[in-house]
Amino acid sequence: MQQSYQILGQLPWIRERQRRSQWITRRRQRKEWKEKLEWESSLRSHELQKTTIKLEKYKKEIHNNFGFCADENAPGWKNKENYILQLTLIQYFAQPTNMACHNYCTIKTIPSGTKSLLGLGLKYCLKRHT
Repeated sequence: MQQSYQILGQLPWIRERQRRSQWITRRRQRKEWKEKLEWESSLRSHELQKTTIKLEKYKKEIHNNFGFCADENAPGWKNKENYILQLTLIQYFAQPTNMACHNYCTIKTIPSGTKSLLGLGLKYCLKRHT
């Protein structure tokens, strides 16, 4: 008898560990799931914060370059209204009213803003803002 225990690598006075109860196992699983969810939530909020900072930086850059940044959540007419409201009187009345541009496109439509750009004349030259 003594030899059979030594062959199997077991000692007679050491018992195998009993299986944990289902309640303890479920409690441990819930705790692990909760920790994992909290970690994912904190990671997601950190990434959201980084993205928000990048978007604000981009909006500020657009506003500095062009003087206005449209709100993506607002409809087009509201963005146009906001743009006009932020103009000073001098800027508003300095816009030319006698534009000289004719649209001969019958099949395709021209991009928005083309009439106001070409209406300034053919000598108008675009320069990259630096």
